[in-house]
Amino acid sequence: MAHTRHTSQAGGGAPGHETRDVRLGPIIWSGVAFFLLAALGFVIALPTLHFFADEESRSNPPPNPLVASAARQVPPEPRLQGNPLDDLRALRAAEDEALRTYAWVDKSAGVVRIPIERAMQLLVERGMPARAQGAH
Repeated sequence: MAHTRHTSQAGGGAPGHETRDVRLGPIIWSGVAFFLLAALGFVIALPTLHFFADEESRSNPPPNPLVASAARQVPPEPRLQGNPLDDLRALRAAEDEALRTYAWVDKSAGVVRIPIERAMQLLVERGMPARAQGAH
């Protein structure tokens, strides 16, 4: 098959398409150079990391063995929650329990807590308590 050169119809003599493919050599050499630079970075970083880790362990002596035998001290309040989702569920369950049950608030004064549904029924039946004329 003979190689022929097509010229554009506009009469400029320039080809209307590319006449050669992309050269693969520079692309392959760029990939190899990138890989070699990444490997060189790893080779340099690994010993540097070990050097700084050794330096840190030399500058900080190990803790006294008696510290492990001492009782574990609890940090002061406020402390972080170990599992916030479980804590929230327990709080909501306690709140729901308080809204649905009867309990004494102050037995000596005769103050009780009643379920919220019952409190709403009593408000509908009895109405809102009236305020004294002078109080605002």
